[in-house]
Amino acid sequence: MSATQSQEQELKQIVSDDENICDDRSRLLDGTTSHNDEDKSLISDDESLTIDQIADNIQVGFFHYLMVITCGLSYSGYFITIIAYGFIIVSACDLHINHHNEGWLNVAIAVGALTGGSLLGPAGDIIGRRTILLISLALNITSIILSIFTYNYMMLVIVSYVNGFGFGGVFSNVHVYSVEFFPRRYRARGLVCVSMFLTLGSIYACGMALAILPHSISVPMGSINFTSWRLYLVVCALPTVIGFCLLLCLPTSIRFNIRKGNENQLSRTLTRIDRINSCCRRKDNAVLDLPLHRYVTIANKDKELKEVRSIYSFFTRLRKLTRSPWHKRVPLIFTVWLGYCFGVIGLWVWMPSLISYYNSERTCRMVHNSSWIGDQYAGQNNNMTFNCIHGHRLSSLIYNTYYGNLLALPVSIGAVFMINRIGGKWLCFSLITLSAVIELLIMLIDKSESTMVLAGVYYGIANNVWLGLKLWTSELFPTELRSTMFGMANLIGSSAIAASVATFASLFYTNCIANLTLLASMSLLGGIACLLLPDTTDADIL
Repeated sequence: MSATQSQEQELKQIVSDDENICDDRSRLLDGTTSHNDEDKSLISDDESLTIDQIADNIQVGFFHYLMVITCGLSYSGYFITIIAYGFIIVSACDLHINHHNEGWLNVAIAVGALTGGSLLGPAGDIIGRRTILLISLALNITSIILSIFTYNYMMLVIVSYVNGFGFGGVFSNVHVYSVEFFPRRYRARGLVCVSMFLTLGSIYACGMALAILPHSISVPMGSINFTSWRLYLVVCALPTVIGFCLLLCLPTSIRFNIRKGNENQLSRTLTRIDRINSCCRRKDNAVLDLPLHRYVTIANKDKELKEVRSIYSFFTRLRKLTRSPWHKRVPLIFTVWLGYCFGVIGLWVWMPSLISYYNSERTCRMVHNSSWIGDQYAGQNNNMTFNCIHGHRLSSLIYNTYYGNLLALPVSIGAVFMINRIGGKWLCFSLITLSAVIELLIMLIDKSESTMVLAGVYYGIANNVWLGLKLWTSELFPTELRSTMFGMANLIGSSAIAASVATFASLFYTNCIANLTLLASMSLLGGIACLLLPDTTDADIL
C-alpha cells in the first residue's frame, strides 16, 4: 500500500513539474521578451535547450519544401471537396436534389468534420500527428471512392459524413504537424504557404469543373450511370491521394518526439531530415551535435512512470487550459472561429447557389412578395430536379466561381511575403471584417451584376482568412496543447458551419435579407474578438 502511495506521489510531482515548466515558458508567447534574451536565460539554466533552439539549428532545405507540398495537398482536399459538392448540388440531375434536401450534403460533411476534429485532434497529441494524418487521409480517399459509385443522394450524404470525419482529423493536425518542423524565422511563411494550397485547390476544383461538368457523359455501370459529376469526383481526389503518398515518406514531428522524451526517435528524425535535405548524401548537421538528451531528460524524467502519466495526460492538458494565460485566450479564439466559420465559411459554401439564384433574375427583395413566391415556387417545390442546371447556365456559374478563386491567388501571394510583418492577428481581423462588409453590400445593393462582382471579391478574401487563423492558433498555445486546441477549435468551427449551412437552407429562400444580416453580424463578432487577443508574431511557440 505504501509503495502505491509513493508511486502516486511521484506521479503528481512529475505532472506538477511539467506544469511548472509550461508556466515558466508560457511567457514567451506574450511577446514581452525578445528571442535573444530568452535564449540566453534558458541556455544558462544548466545549458538545457528549448524546442525552438533545436528547431532553429535545422537547415531549411528540400525537406521543408516537401513538407509544405505534402501538408498543402492534404489540407486542400477539404476545400476541393466542399467546392465539388457545391457544384454537384446544382448539376447532378440523376440524384434528384431540390430545395428541401440540398443542404443535407454540406451539413453531413460539416458534422463529420465536427466529430472527427473533436476525436482525432486530441488523439494527435497522444499518438502523434503523422499517424492521425495518415488515418484521416485514408478515410478521405476511401469515402471519395465510395461516393463515385453511390446510386442515390442519401447514400452520397452518408458517405460525405465519413469524408468529413477524415477531414476533421486533417484540419486538426496538418498545421500542427508542419509548423513543428520549421525554425522561428521561417515558421510563419511556411505555415502560410501550407494554407495557400486552399486557394490553389479551389482554383484546381473550379478549373476541373469547367473542363468536365458542362459536358454530357453517361456510361452505364450496373445500376448507375457514370456521369460527368462522378468523373469530376475522381479528378478532385487526386491531390489527397498524392498528399497521402508523400506523407508516407516523412518522419514524425520533432517537437512531439521531444515532448514524449523519445531521444532515439528524435535522432532518427533529425538524421532523416538531414539526408532528405542533402539529397541522400550524408552531411554534417549542426542539430545532431547538440546535447539533445538534456532537453529530452526534462520531458521524460522517469521512464517507469511514463505509461502511468499518459493515462492522465489528456486531463492534465485540459487543466492547463484553465491557467494563465491560456484561460483568457481559449474563449476569445473560439469566438474568432465561431464568427468566421458561421459568418464567412457558411456563405462561402453556399456561394454557387447564391450566384445561381441571382443569375435566374431573382433578388432578396422579391422574396418578400408573397404572390411572387406563390407564382414561382408553388409547382416547383415538388419538382425533384429543380436544382439541376446545365449548359450555358452551369458554365456561367462555374466561370464566376473560378474568377473569384483566381482573385484569391494574388492575395495569398501577398500574404506570404507580408505575414512576418503584419502577423496572423491583423491578417485575420482585416479579412474577416472585409468579408462582413461584402455580405452587407450584397444585401443592400441586391442586383445580379453587383452580386457577381462582390462574389468574386468575396472568394478572394474569404479563402485567405485561413492563412492567418491557422498560424495564429498554432502560435497561441504550446506543443502539448496545440493539437487539442485545434481539435476543440475545429469542433466549434464545424458546429458553426453546420449551423450556418442549415440556417441558409431553411431561411434564405424565405427571408434572405435576415439570412445575410445574420451572417454579417457573426463575421463582425469574429473580427472584434481578434482585437482582444495578443499578437504572437516572432514569439516562441514552445
